[in-house]
Amino acid sequence: MLEKLSERFEMYVKILSHMRVAYFNLVRRLSDGEMYHLQRAVQEVEEQVETHGLDRFLDAYGNWLRTGTETDRGRVNRLGEELGKADPAFRFSGI
Repeated sequence: MLEKLSERFEMYVKILSHMRVAYFNLVRRLSDGEMYHLQRAVQEVEEQVETHGLDRFLDAYGNWLRTGTETDRGRVNRLGEELGKADPAFRFSGI
């Protein structure tokens, strides 16, 4: 499940933000305490997604170093690009 979230995390955030405002109108329904706990849960998931995404990136990079194949190179570049979108502090210019 975390892999699916990490691959399209920004899209999930946009969808949930839209649903919160346009459909559920959660801001009016949730108390300050409930909102705090919801935000903390999202932060914890974000941290797990970033960690899992970085692990996947490093595994892919290790595979590419061993094999040198274009498939593994492409996977490293794709994962690096995804990590850059999820974490602006992550910098990777590709290989």
